Amino acid sequence: MAKKFHLLRWLFGGGLVTVIVVVVIVLLVVNASLGTIVRKAVTTFGPKLTGTDVQVEKVRLSLLRGDLKVTNLVIGNPEGYNTPSILEIGELHVKMEPLTVFKDVIHVKLVDIQSPQVTYEVGLGNSNVSTLLDQLSGAEKAEEEAAKEESKAEDEAGGGKRVVIDQVNVVDGSIHLAAKITGGHALPVPLPTITLKDLGKTKEEKQAEKAAAEEAAPPKAEGTSVVAATCEVLKSIFSSTAKAVASSASDAAGAVVDGAKNAAGAAVDGVKNLFGGDK
Repeated sequence: MAKKFHLLRWLFGGGLVTVIVVVVIVLLVVNASLGTIVRKAVTTFGPKLTGTDVQVEKVRLSLLRGDLKVTNLVIGNPEGYNTPSILEIGELHVKMEPLTVFKDVIHVKLVDIQSPQVTYEVGLGNSNVSTLLDQLSGAEKAEEEAAKEESKAEDEAGGGKRVVIDQVNVVDGSIHLAAKITGGHALPVPLPTITLKDLGKTKEEKQAEKAAAEEAAPPKAEGTSVVAATCEVLKSIFSSTAKAVASSASDAAGAVVDGAKNAAGAAVDGVKNLFGGDK
């Protein structure tokens, strides 16, 4: 009885406080190290996906808040191009449901990409954007084939990690054109705002959300692979880049034609004035 009393006194005295402090320190250390782990994963996994160098300056991850911030993400140019990078993202912010990190399907509420800088470099009959889009498509197909081969093993093991993303926003981006015709100067073109929704959600899940008012039970979330989700976001950015550049080139060509017409008209008017105008 005395031993039990002594144990209780120790727990509710300094012992319990010590245990709590140790647990808190362990959680802080683990939480701090997660950012380093994610950074290492991005710089290791990224090049396999893009076929180029991928660098990240800093990653901050808080599981308690479900908050991930990536600072200065840089994707290098494909081989054969001269500019140092194809995409630079100053800040990438991810909001997720914290507890889903420990489940088979991670629920991401928002991926917010602010002020991405894309360099569009024209090569011999091709561009760095189209080259990287081809690389992403190839990586996506390879991942799909690998997923098929490993599906049985994953089912036996309980399935691999997958992700569902409610919304992706890409805002305030710009495109810099690099080619010999620009004299080496980067000509800025606005990158249109990009919004993606419900990545990884099945049709049944989308229908269940619409029928939520009728208290319909949502189906089990299936999600998509991280590779597929990443490819979808990057392909959207680079496809929008290609369209914006094509539109800009069309506008520029139109401006040149209009300018030529105006110049020709001015020349004709000048000749008329020289000879006394219309008779």
